[in-house]
Amino acid sequence: MSSRQQVESGIHALITGGVLHNHAAAQQLGLHAIDLQALHLLAIAGGSGAPSALAATMRTPRSSVSRIVRRLEAAGYVHRRESPHDRRSVTVEVDRDRLAAVTAEYQQPSGRLAHVLATFNDNEVAVIVRFLDALLDHDVPPGAPAQPGEPTIRSAPPRSAQESAASQPGGRGLSGGATG
Repeated sequence: MSSRQQVESGIHALITGGVLHNHAAAQQLGLHAIDLQALHLLAIAGGSGAPSALAATMRTPRSSVSRIVRRLEAAGYVHRRESPHDRRSVTVEVDRDRLAAVTAEYQQPSGRLAHVLATFNDNEVAVIVRFLDALLDHDVPPGAPAQPGEPTIRSAPPRSAQESAASQPGGRGLSGGATG
């Protein structure tokens, strides 16, 4: 197997492992996997967002996002707040205390990521960051709106690889102060 094939195979294995871990974590927390993903998106966006932006980011109908938000709210993971600018709209805010339970589910993968990243020098990490940036294509974020001009949940600005590894499960998951 060539090095390029090994990279592709490794990425597919990471994605599969991440999906399976998220499913198990969601079950452990009494959530649906899609609920956990919505919570993750809200957390990486700084802890809050509009339901319409969440729907656009997830490429999910607003009615589905309404059900997701209701389940997350019933479980105590989020709260709805009236928009200070428009009383007809709401903002969904992550409950930081409840997020700690979610973050605990990701300690092992986060620790592993931090450990592995610590074995690379700054130049090697820069290559990894460049590779990930190319995969993620920050100019066209995952979940870009299907309709031009529709707002989406945007993640917080990129942090250093070490900082990200220490706080994000699986490299792109929930973090204690923000995610997934």
